[in-house]
Formats: sequence, structure tokens, C-alpha cells
Amino acid sequence: MIGTSISHYKVTSKLGEGGMGEVWRAEDTRLGRDVALKMLPPAVAHDPERLARFEREARVLAALSHPNIAGIYGLEEQDGQRFLVMEVAEGETLAERIERGRIPQEEAVRIALQIAEALEAAHVKGIIHRDLKPANVKLSTEGRVKVLDFGLAKALAGGAEAEASSAALEMSPTLTQAMTAQGVLMGTAGYMSPEQARARPVDRRADIWAFGCVVFEMLSGQRAFKGDTAADVIGAIVHKEPELDDLPASVSPRLRRLVERCLRKDGERRLQSIGDARIALQEWLENPIDPVERSTAVRSGAAVGWPVAIAAAAFGALATWLALSLFEGEGEASSEPVRRFEQPISGGALAASGIPIALTRDGTRIAYLESAGDDTLRLAVRRFDQREATTVVEGSREALDVGVFPFFSPDGEWIAYFTQGGLVKSTQGGAAIRIADVERGAGGSWSESDRIVYSHDGDGPAAEGLYVISAAGGERERLTTPHADDSYHEHHRWPQWLPGQRAVLFTNMIHGGAESGPRIEAVELDGGERTVIQTGGSYARWVDTGHLVFVNGGTLYALAFDPATLEASGAPLPILEGIAFEANLASATFAVSDDGLLAYVEGEEQAGSFPILWADREGRTSPLLERLGLYGGPVLSPSGDRLAVARPRDDNWDVWIYDLERGVSSQLTHGPGYDADAIWSPDGSRIAFTSDREDSTPTLFVQRSDGAGEAERLLEPGVVYFPSPLSWSPDGNRLLVIAAKESGQRTDLFFLDLESGALEPFVEGPATETEGVFSPDGRFVAYRSHESGTPQVYVRAVEDLGRWQISNEAGAQPRWSRDGTELFFRGPAGLMRVEVSTDGGFRAGRPELLFQGPLGPMTGVTVPGYSFPDYDVGPDGRFVILPRRSEEEEDAVAIQYVTGWFRELRRLTAQAGTGR
Repeated sequence: MIGTSISHYKVTSKLGEGGMGEVWRAEDTRLGRDVALKMLPPAVAHDPERLARFEREARVLAALSHPNIAGIYGLEEQDGQRFLVMEVAEGETLAERIERGRIPQEEAVRIALQIAEALEAAHVKGIIHRDLKPANVKLSTEGRVKVLDFGLAKALAGGAEAEASSAALEMSPTLTQAMTAQGVLMGTAGYMSPEQARARPVDRRADIWAFGCVVFEMLSGQRAFKGDTAADVIGAIVHKEPELDDLPASVSPRLRRLVERCLRKDGERRLQSIGDARIALQEWLENPIDPVERSTAVRSGAAVGWPVAIAAAAFGALATWLALSLFEGEGEASSEPVRRFEQPISGGALAASGIPIALTRDGTRIAYLESAGDDTLRLAVRRFDQREATTVVEGSREALDVGVFPFFSPDGEWIAYFTQGGLVKSTQGGAAIRIADVERGAGGSWSESDRIVYSHDGDGPAAEGLYVISAAGGERERLTTPHADDSYHEHHRWPQWLPGQRAVLFTNMIHGGAESGPRIEAVELDGGERTVIQTGGSYARWVDTGHLVFVNGGTLYALAFDPATLEASGAPLPILEGIAFEANLASATFAVSDDGLLAYVEGEEQAGSFPILWADREGRTSPLLERLGLYGGPVLSPSGDRLAVARPRDDNWDVWIYDLERGVSSQLTHGPGYDADAIWSPDGSRIAFTSDREDSTPTLFVQRSDGAGEAERLLEPGVVYFPSPLSWSPDGNRLLVIAAKESGQRTDLFFLDLESGALEPFVEGPATETEGVFSPDGRFVAYRSHESGTPQVYVRAVEDLGRWQISNEAGAQPRWSRDGTELFFRGPAGLMRVEVSTDGGFRAGRPELLFQGPLGPMTGVTVPGYSFPDYDVGPDGRFVILPRRSEEEEDAVAIQYVTGWFRELRRLTAQAGTGR
């Protein structure tokens, strides 16, 4: 052949030969360039059907242009001989390079990166190599990689024969089923994927497997799968795991992890996109120092950058911490210090409303729902070692019919979610694959055995409940059947596999009946027996510290729990306040990884959440309670070291006590219904409040402020309508109470004698009187009245009933300074002050504006009747205020992260005696 001409190509040398035919170097005499001529095997050239197939494939391959892929120039014929005209790739093959010894780590990564880029470019166009091996990779002297024979495996294949039989170890894989005649195509045995070896259909994951084999061989100098015969090699591929210990100890843990993920036999658990490998290799080249070394360098004071830091240095520290888990896969989370970071996301009103988020088990990725602009939402996944999130699915905000309630596969490679009437799964950024038809879902969990348990919460009672299905789809099996009749209706939501996969944890939301509300249960797969674990509480998650963590009223609780016996021990312990939750769905916005990363969103289900702040007399603020919530009626204790405030819980309100010096809080009231309007006794030992806990009729109760003992009723129900305590007299003998004689009537002020229980009118008349408060000496009461048609603040003497108007334009919420020399009230312009004197009588000065913001508009000025106060005055002259936030602030939200959270959880439960 050398020296002969084929068409206008003059053959100059032989480049090689194999099952796909002989390859010759030739000069293109028309264009003056060197080309490679690949002569097609007779089995192809003389088979019209296969030749036509090949021509179609060759046209596709000719359109594949990439600097790391040897291109196809044309398909030609001369004297009945068909041949391909291809780019000449100069240099030695990767196989020849490996024969000289294993390749240094950085050089191997640079080669692997270019191979990955070539595969990615082809995969985007739907082209699979199917025969990637070192012999099909050329290395130029400049370090340029060229992948050869791209896609020819499919182009030369013939129908079902393409996936049959086995192959030779070294030769190009054009063999018969009997391995004697030409024509049946397989990938070379040492680099076949398990699905190729089993003669099953293949996709791009076969190339990812072969890529892993090639990288393994470069780093170790040895084949990933070895054997004396092709059959031995195929047996190793199908039945044995790669010997990762053959990789030198100097190989980066990140690269070792990448190879392991490429060589998983189960295609569903294998790395799903060669683009992910390309990114990992690029990042290694940018930062070859592994996180453990980097962490050591940082602790020793070395100035080491972290290019993948997200948004700020603090979040970069989170990425570093999480990278330890991602790349090392070892290390006890409890040994890590507890650190807190945050990540802003878009669309706070939705994200903070209790919509679940999800973490991968290794804590390296998070999935969350956020605004994508206008009326669009997106389900996003962010890797903590990358700057940008990946969009999984995007769609209309209406009815939340885009990907919501996400959960990951155990290895984190797949994400499942509910959308458009179905439960689907996808790789991050990949196409969605439907698993099951679901009218409306409410959570799922993916087991190690590739089974999914999910909640079907639509189609009526007959179809609702928990179901188990293979992650690959197929027939589903019912696990629970919710009770549904005229008495009450159950909804089974938010399932989670418990360790051992013999039982599933879930939330049972009961509507109607005596037990209405959420409770936490477990159901056993064998027999379906259900166990009630906790009444009151929802969205429970098992964590490896030996606890269930769940929410109740926006507070995260921990409960010691044995998943083997399905038994809880001890009492639930409040761990963290301010978790965003949604009462109707019984859901919450938090997630915990297996290595102790906690992610959550602060807030309440109600709109208009805000923090609690301190403010000085100029209106300058500082944090008191930074967590967002819906609060009402803040009242400081006489000593100023504790704060009583009302907070909502589902459809109820409760009184909470905040110890401002210790920074801890406790829920004082727990009864159903309305518990609010708290006031302190003069010595701070007791709290009086309104409650409708008895027959839904509101009346007055008193409780020790430390929570000990039972609440004592102060006033018989029905004497007056909705009485609320406003102020406790300094001598401790009576309460100033607001009440109406009948429902719908204007309210009046009364004194309640605490010894006799007698109720005595104080200000009674045709107008509405409310918001009264005793002066520090007990001789006067400041209150609000609508007698002039405009709400104004007045002061009235307790004994002789003298009266003085304090406000001029309008006023509400009067408060005395602790020394009795000033009165404050809320006016249309802001917080007002008036100098007063009670010595020998009562005198008041002119109202003056103290400050405007940050209290926000004074809505209570124009609303008759009682409304929650939104500020109080402390002994030191500072104000406790409940600010109102702008729409922009309310729409802003951040995901909070706590690393090493298991350490914190163990510490808290050990202190309380509830640790395991």
C-alpha cells in the first residue's frame, strides 16, 4: 500500500490496524495535508444495510468538532473499497505512555481533563464513544489529547449484535459471537461497563465507566480489572470491585473519590454526567491542596485562598468544612467546632413559609425552592464547593406545581421531587424521569436498597397514604391507609426510612375529632403496625445522635428515640427556636445531614414576621431577639431582666418568657386556644394572662413566672366578655382589666380585687376605653379612650377620678417611665413623650416627638378596641420594640447553616439529661 494512491490520497505509511480495519497515513494531494485513511472491514463494506447505517452515523460524527477529538473529514470509495478520511493525531498513544510507568498525578489530571472535555462535547450531541481505552487516546508532544475512533463503535455496529458477546483484551473489538468471525462489536474487555459485559443497552454512563478505568490506569500504572483471558476480565468487571488500594497513597482523596464514583457497577449510582468529572478535575488543578491540608495551613496562619468560596469568607469556610466530608468521607462531625453561616436566596415569602429543603447525606449539596423572577419559581441544587446553584426544574408559582418537597438518593447523585402530577427523579440538571403518578405529594425518602417511600396526598381518601416503590419505577405498594370518615380525616406526610429499613417515620395530620392536630408515628413494613411516638409535633427526622428532631410551633425539639424498638424516652427538649413551618402542611424548612450539618430557614408561617429590638431615646436600635417571628404585647419584668411576649402556635397563642441575661427562653403556657395579654406582678414572681382554655370562654388566669405549678383561674368565665389584664397595681392587690359586658359592646376598665375576686368598674361609659396602666406609685392610670371620636391618651386618678388629656392629635399605648416622671405613647408621628409630675397632684407638659422609626405606622391609633402593644419601657430607659419591616426586607431570606451541630445537640441533651 505504501506509495500507492487511493483517489487523490497518496499512502505514505501504516499507522496501525485492528478489528475496525487498517489505518494508513496519506497525503491529501488536493489540499496538501496529511490525513489518516481507515479502511473499513469487509463485514461492513460488503453489507448494504450496515453500510447505509454506517454512512448515516458517519455524517453525525463528521459534525462533531472539538479540539480533543480526532475529526472525520469524509467517507469515500475507490474501486469498491470504502474508507474513512480522518484527522491524523500525532504522538504516542496513552497506552504507550502508561507502558513506561504510571503517570504523575498532575499530568494524569491534565490528560483526564481533556478526555472528559471530549466526552462531554460528544455526549451533548447524543454521541457515545463505547470503546474508550488508552489505545484510543493520542498524546502530542505539546500535551494535547486527541480521542480517536469517537462514535465508530456505534457506527460500525449492526443491530442487536452490537451489544452481544465479549471481546479481546488488547485488540479493537470487532468480533463475532463465537469470537472467530468479524462483525460483532463490543467495547474492549478491560474497559467495558458491566452493562456492556452483560450485553445490555448502554448510554453515556458506559463512557463514564471506561473513563474511570483509564484514570485508574494512569494513576496506578495497572488495569482496574485484570485477568488472563477476556472471560476472566469480564467476570471481574461483573462480580468484583476495583482494587482502589492499588492507587498510590499520594493520590489525592478527591481523585480517589472521583474514580470510585465512575466505577460503580450500578449505573443508577454511577457518576451521571462526565461534566461533573470535568468540573472536579478543573477544581483540583486550581486547588491541588486537599481540604485537610488547607485546613491545617489556615490554622497555622498561612494565607491560603479558597476560590470556590460562596458570597463571603464565612460561607467559604462552610464550603471548606463541607469539602472535608465530601472528599475525605471520614471524620466525626461531633469533633468539629460549631460554626454558623448563612446563604441568601431569592423569594423569602415562599422559602420562609415552611416549604421543605433537602441536604444530601454527606452534607455537600442542598436543594431548595426560590424565586426565579416574576411569577416563576425554581428548584435549585447548590454544591457547597461551587459558586452557582443548578436549576433542576423551573415553572409557574401558581399552586406550587413545580419541583417541590425534594429529597436525594443516598449517594446524592439523584434528586426526586413532585411536579405536574407525578413523582420524578433527575440528576442535577438532567432530564426528569417519572417514577410514579401522584396527584399531590407530601414528601418522600430514598433507601439504600433503592426503594422510595412517598406520601400520596391527593385523589381522595381511597388513594391517599404512604406508598413504597422502586426508584426505577414500577408497581407501588401501599404502606398506610389513612382513616377517613365523617368523624375525622388523617393525612400521612413527610415519611423517612428509619435505620434498618424495617419501619418508616411519618407525620399524621388529623383534621376533626378529639385528637385534631399533628402527631408523629412509625409504621412497620412487615404487617403495617403503627406506633404513636409523639402527640403534638410534626416533620420528624431521625438523626444519628439517637434522636428524633421535629418542630412544634416553629421550635425545633429533640426526643431520644430507639429506631430498633420504635420507643421514645424522656421528654422533648427545645433545641432551636424560629424554624419556618407551615401548620396546614405540618411541614418545616430544615434538614440535617448524616455528618451533622443543620440547614434551616428562620421565620414563621404568618406574614409580617419581625425581630425584637432594643431602642434608645434617639431611636437607634440593637438586637434583643434577632430571630424572626410574630410577637405581641412585649412586657419587661420589673427588674428588666426578663421579657414576656405572646407568640402564635398553629391556631393558638402562648405566653413565652425570655431570660435576657442568659439568652434562653421557655414556653410558659401550653393550653389549647388563646393564652396571651401577659402582665407581671410587682415582684416578678407571677404572670397574669387571658385564656379561653376552659370551654372556649375567655377569662383571667395567673401562673408562676418560672412555670412551676398549674395556672390558677382569677375570674369566673362569663362574668364579662373577653377580659384582659392590663396592669398590676404596685401594692400587688389588684389588676386593671379591660372587658366588655357583652359580646360586641365597647370595652371598659375594671379593677379586679385579687383577694375577693370582685370586679369593680373604674372607667365606664358610652366610649371605648382600653390600654390602661398604673403609674409607678399606683395613684394614677394612663389609658386610651375614644370618647372624643379620636383615640386619645388620658390620665385618671385612681381615688378621686380626676382626669387629664395627654395626647393632642391622637394617641395609644401609654407607658410610664419607671420613675414616674415621663409618659410615653404612640402617636401618628412616632413615639411621643410628655413630662409629668405626680407629687401633690398631677401635672403634664407638652407632647414631644421622641423618634419616628423603627416602630412603623401606628395602626392602633385609628382602630377602636384593644390591640397588642408593640413596645415597652425598661428600668434603664431603653425601649423594647417590635419593628415592622419593609416589603423588600420581608422578601429577603437566608438559609442558616450550623456545622458540627451534632456536637451542639449532644451537649444540650446531656445538660438536660435526655441524651442517649
